[in-house]
Amino acid sequence: MKQVENSIVRKGPSNYYIESIKEKGQVNIITEQKIPKRLTYSPNADLTKIIGRSKDIKSVICMLDESTKVVLVNGIGGIGKTTLAKAILDLQKDRYQHTAWIDIATNVQEAFVSNTQLADNLHLDFADLPKNESFIDLAFELVINRLRQLGGNNLLILDNAQNDIGQEKIINLIRLEENWNILVTSRQNLEGFQVYPLGLLSKQDAVRLFYLHYKLEKSDATLTILEAVGLHTLAIGLIAKTAQSKKWPLHEIVLLLQDKGLDVSKDANIKFGHSSRKKTKDIFQYVLAIFEMAGLSERERWIMKQFAVLPSIQIAYEKNSSDSILKLLQIQNEKDKDKLTIGINKVVEKGWLQWDEANDTFNMHNVIQEIARSKLAPNVNDCRDLIQEMFSRMSYQHVDFVSNNNLIVQYLTKYIAGDSADFAELLDEFASVTQRFSDFAESISLQGRALEMKKKVLPANDPKISDSYNSLALAHLNLGELEKALAFQLKDLEITLVNSKEENYELAITYNNLSLIYRKFMDFEKAIFYQTKANKIAEKINDADRDNLVFNNAGNLDYIQKNFKAALVLFKKSLEIRIKNGADALWVSEAHRNLSMAYIEVSDFEKAKTHLDEAFQIEKELVPEKASFAYIYLSYGLLYYEQRDLDKALLNYQKSREIFQLNFSSEHPDVVEVENWINKIMTELQDEKI
Repeated sequence: MKQVENSIVRKGPSNYYIESIKEKGQVNIITEQKIPKRLTYSPNADLTKIIGRSKDIKSVICMLDESTKVVLVNGIGGIGKTTLAKAILDLQKDRYQHTAWIDIATNVQEAFVSNTQLADNLHLDFADLPKNESFIDLAFELVINRLRQLGGNNLLILDNAQNDIGQEKIINLIRLEENWNILVTSRQNLEGFQVYPLGLLSKQDAVRLFYLHYKLEKSDATLTILEAVGLHTLAIGLIAKTAQSKKWPLHEIVLLLQDKGLDVSKDANIKFGHSSRKKTKDIFQYVLAIFEMAGLSERERWIMKQFAVLPSIQIAYEKNSSDSILKLLQIQNEKDKDKLTIGINKVVEKGWLQWDEANDTFNMHNVIQEIARSKLAPNVNDCRDLIQEMFSRMSYQHVDFVSNNNLIVQYLTKYIAGDSADFAELLDEFASVTQRFSDFAESISLQGRALEMKKKVLPANDPKISDSYNSLALAHLNLGELEKALAFQLKDLEITLVNSKEENYELAITYNNLSLIYRKFMDFEKAIFYQTKANKIAEKINDADRDNLVFNNAGNLDYIQKNFKAALVLFKKSLEIRIKNGADALWVSEAHRNLSMAYIEVSDFEKAKTHLDEAFQIEKELVPEKASFAYIYLSYGLLYYEQRDLDKALLNYQKSREIFQLNFSSEHPDVVEVENWINKIMTELQDEKI
């Protein structure tokens, strides 16, 4: 009989190692060593702390028992794939004669060969193998062959597998024999395996997981927290444990997540997850360490950056949608389209993007987005196409949003780093939209950021800088901060005069806005002075908005001077022009309200109510809790007061106050005015009773 080295002989239910066979027909067991049940270190699972995965565990076990015997558990990082594998090993270990757990830190071959415990338990010695480029291949094949020779029913778990495991030669080797079940976990969607997709926790299970670690209080704020982390298992556990350790109330957790994302604490000092033997202080750094992006190509990194600054929503690829990724990135020719398609497919394969095949849409989980923003730092240059596309949309759509434009711009303005004139203009456009929706504080924040950006990249007296001063003036005016409004408007005037070789539309707007500010100061002399200057310019300029500007400004001047019938005629023409030119709905509403106020002053209450009703329907649909809607109720209050229907007048002033209080401080001039009206009417009602 030929000499056989390093073989396995099956002796009853156990496996033994035989060093050599020397004589024909006889087996001389020189060293008989039983191969242990646990071939490697196997992590323990605390089954009492695994929530929401019972169905998944049962399904994977059933798949392992089927004929294929090789199952890939696939899902984004941090949702519990390793925990699931630990649970299956713990629950099923008594079924198996041998188990092995391989952590794949780099590639699958090195993971097997470098696991010294596995080599020792299989009684393998790699000393005689050539120390060259073939060493890893030969050693890996030796380990696999030894595993193949083991008897009984066995389980091999390969945790955190990378793309190399999908190579044909690797798959063929690790399939082993029929007596092996193989469970693979990976965030990558690998070919050659029967796949079990592991999804996010349900809301109910996510709540249970949160309260497993957080014991201080319970409230509906928990759902806000869970939505902020996208029901992500790892993030839920980290936030809950940190909050418990720091004694944070739920409302504080909400504010911290809104402000800082997962980077909520540098001194959490908690035990968690893969490093449960030692404490984790900086939870965001802990998360970053788990997600390695070094293997991404330049093209893949660029694609990651685009999705990292977009909302975490389903984004179509090329269907008839304004939000398709092709349109957002301004991809038009076939060559660029092919490059993008290949790149997106690679990012999906590597587990960074999720693809909804049925709808052909893509989504990046918000936790992955936060990690990508930290590691890849998307800036203005990276996202130039996206910025230009959204600027072109915002500049002509204003408040008549198509699809998710508003949400997209919110993300871009929040998460893109760097300075450029293009990006500043996008901030400008978005600020104007937020101002139209009465989000004045947000508008001030955006305009302030745009202004600082413009100062860095533009000449000191550039007209675009004066645009920011103008917008800041209007926002502060609407907030009742009159001194700030006037200061910014005068800065706008200073630059506008420098750049105005002749009287133009921009100068007319500046004078018009100065008139508005002085009206609020009750300085009607200056208000009339600047409105007159604005009107004279408006009559001369040749501009697409000239007619509207002329009639609206002239109407304002007549209204200030109490020439209400003349104002009425001009406001009518302004409304007609706005409707004819397809102005956005809130501009049309404003024209209706101007008309209604003029009709009230001439005591045509029926027509006043007709126009107020039109404005009411528009703003109820668009801005039901914004200051703009409060002014509708304010006008109704005046209408009913003039008709001496004091009960209805009081009700409308009270509704106006409710909305004002949601938007303004108690010192705001319009809040003070409505309080005065309420007190006046209540006094009159009391007097009527007497």
